[in-house]
Amino acid sequence: MFQTPETLPASNGSIGRTAALLRGTGALATLLRGNELLASRYETVLAIQEATAETHEGSLRLKGKSREDLQDADAARAEALDRAARPDGTPLTAAALAELDATIAAARRRDTEADRRSSATNRTQAESREAANAVTWYVNNLAPDAAVKPAKLPAVKGDALAVVEQQRARIGQIKAETERTRRAVPPLDAAERMVIDQVARLADEGAVKVRVGTGGPVLSFPVEVVRAEPTGDEVPVATNAAAMLAALFPKQMEAAALGALRATYDAIDRPALSPDEKMKTLKRLDIELLDAERLEVEAVFAAHRAGLPVWFRAATNPRAILGIE
Repeated sequence: MFQTPETLPASNGSIGRTAALLRGTGALATLLRGNELLASRYETVLAIQEATAETHEGSLRLKGKSREDLQDADAARAEALDRAARPDGTPLTAAALAELDATIAAARRRDTEADRRSSATNRTQAESREAANAVTWYVNNLAPDAAVKPAKLPAVKGDALAVVEQQRARIGQIKAETERTRRAVPPLDAAERMVIDQVARLADEGAVKVRVGTGGPVLSFPVEVVRAEPTGDEVPVATNAAAMLAALFPKQMEAAALGALRATYDAIDRPALSPDEKMKTLKRLDIELLDAERLEVEAVFAAHRAGLPVWFRAATNPRAILGIE
């Protein structure tokens, strides 16, 4: 989690958190003093953070009340059964027991819903806090001479909350496509050339060599280090069988390797891209992601202005939140 590097006063009366911050000397205060639009957007970010925190506090209160109601319903049933079991007690009718059970079931449903709601509001308040802290961290780490230029902001058309949901779905798709692109493999023809080169290198390493000394000829075979503990200064090695096979049967080794490669490509679920294609695709996706986040953020602001419950994603780009290039 990012920590806000600038300290705000614990109590600032009625001047507001952003106004209090403007009295500071840090990078964020300097930036906000020089740009009323950024100051207004930052104030909205803090307001949404505070609103989500208050909503979560309300959810926790409801959760506490629902848990008390469930405990009271359980206790009422236990007490009724206890009274009925006494020698002088009043028998508990089936209808009365069914009513007690129905009360418990209803209380349990309310408690389950309160638990679900408190979990949801905890996530939204945590994400909004992360987004606000990320914006503060971003600004405080700008270079002193960094030029902050306002971006062209997209217009929000239609239901703001619907736009938020649409853009978040789109952002998820872009991020998934980005991850798939990062995991892309080389095109098959390029991979085939790589395999052929690897077999050729193995063949070079696997050639049997003969050294002739005073004692006569000595054969030298390719070796490779094996995973074993060395004995003293001796490094354990074994004959490199793959290299020898490549040297003795280069065509067969190449055909076998290419066959295995093609079978792997037939079953692969990742895109095949050249380095240039991969770079261009990732660049395009980065642009699309920022554009989608800009519209998402503007819809969040519009929903907040309309008094609708809304929150920021923790991973929202600070540039989109601030409305800058």
